Amino acid sequence: MKGGLNILDSQVTVMGLGLFGGGSAVARHLAEAGARVTVTDLRSANVLAPAMEELADLDLEWHLGGHRQEDFTAADLVVANPAVPPDSPFLQAARGAGVPITSELALFLAACPGTLALITGTQGKSSTCQFLAGLLRAAPPSGAIHLGGNIGRSLLGELPQMSAADLAVLEVSSYQLAALSTEEREATRDRGRVAAVAITNILEDHLERHGSREAYAAAKTKILDLLRPGGTALLPARDGRLCTAAHGARGNSPQGQSKPDTIVGHRQTIPFGRGRAAERFPDLRLADGRIYCGDTLLGDAGDLRVAGAFQADNLLVAAGLARVLSMTPETIAQAIPTLRGLPHRMELLELLESGPRPIDASSTGDAIPAGGPVFIDNGVSTTPDSTLSALRSCRPPVVLVCGGRDKGLSFVELIAAARGPVRLVICFGEAAASLAARFREGGLEAEVHGELTAAARAACTAVGPGDTLLFSPACSSFDTFNNFRERALAFREALTPSARAPTPGGAG
Repeated sequence: MKGGLNILDSQVTVMGLGLFGGGSAVARHLAEAGARVTVTDLRSANVLAPAMEELADLDLEWHLGGHRQEDFTAADLVVANPAVPPDSPFLQAARGAGVPITSELALFLAACPGTLALITGTQGKSSTCQFLAGLLRAAPPSGAIHLGGNIGRSLLGELPQMSAADLAVLEVSSYQLAALSTEEREATRDRGRVAAVAITNILEDHLERHGSREAYAAAKTKILDLLRPGGTALLPARDGRLCTAAHGARGNSPQGQSKPDTIVGHRQTIPFGRGRAAERFPDLRLADGRIYCGDTLLGDAGDLRVAGAFQADNLLVAAGLARVLSMTPETIAQAIPTLRGLPHRMELLELLESGPRPIDASSTGDAIPAGGPVFIDNGVSTTPDSTLSALRSCRPPVVLVCGGRDKGLSFVELIAAARGPVRLVICFGEAAASLAARFREGGLEAEVHGELTAAARAACTAVGPGDTLLFSPACSSFDTFNNFRERALAFREALTPSARAPTPGGAG
């Protein structure tokens, strides 16, 4: 920051308030630290009213419905929402004026006094964070466990209560990682707080922002730059971009850590994936339903009471990280049955007169209840890959509800897998017509409904006693909704008992 800027009495512009908590947390953090804060957003006060209400007790300046260049060129610091493209003309103006630009993640990494475990990936990062925090909370307490980041909860507000004995589990996105400058990454590494990182997988997503698969992967791997010397990285064993030397790089650590590989240099790496119990590759492996790290059994994935077969892979990474962070194998194994999933991830719904209610997964585990119909909210899905994973965990026949804004990703594999188990696809939103055409070309029956409520009600009408209704959009929510959570809640709201009655029109 300019001349070693002190936040006290500095002029700070927060660009992008948003409705997911990060912008609000930044504004509060800076205002309470004594900064003079201006919040600017392209959206209007009416749209941002819920987030503004959270900040009503603070003395902030608001410039909404558009940006003013002077808020960027005359500031001492700009804190940009990760969703803002780095080539924004306003950010370029700030750079031209010599104004430093940072992010919510950078502020937290610079101030966090405790140990950090960071997780990124295309799929599974939120659930892996949730499972890791749950496992760590089952261990003998040495400090508090904090869970936050891109999962939807900023930890800036918890900084005053945090201590060096605490541990923070942080989900980080490709946008957040790409926004970190070289200097910010180096400073985080040198502070030595990041003890472990994991990349769950790198599939295809956010090409509209990053421009190519290679650039997207490069953004994800920046997480490795944050790891302290001697820290540990968990990497997918069969991704040649990440574990190029994983087959021959195994160590003698009691935690099953491997020797450094060619990407992470002097850091420790543990390759993970599915394998066989009797073989030691990958070092961290899911074999016959059990989790091993080296020769050590960490627990049984069958004890996980969370729906979705893919959750075993998320548990694998969480258990490996827990072991790296010194949790005993016995405590890990005992804690697995206590873990709970996140909303809108293969969440089973029960339709009541008052509306849908989540079914306690602890009573069903990975098994889909008999009878039917079964209603599943997998509203977190914004890619075909994540819908494919959900579909593989569903009992056929399936009525699939998908749609939103097309992100330009391939649906070929999803359509191929849908032939057979899926008897009807109901498409909604901006991409509805093009999605339906692609599914029909693939030999599936598909309907078009312009908006989500009509699609949900049509699906309720179409679903039979033995069917599974799977809401898994496979597309971005930004055609109509502010985020996936808002869209998932709108889907649930449409699932009223009256919606099961036939609805005229809407299909095409």
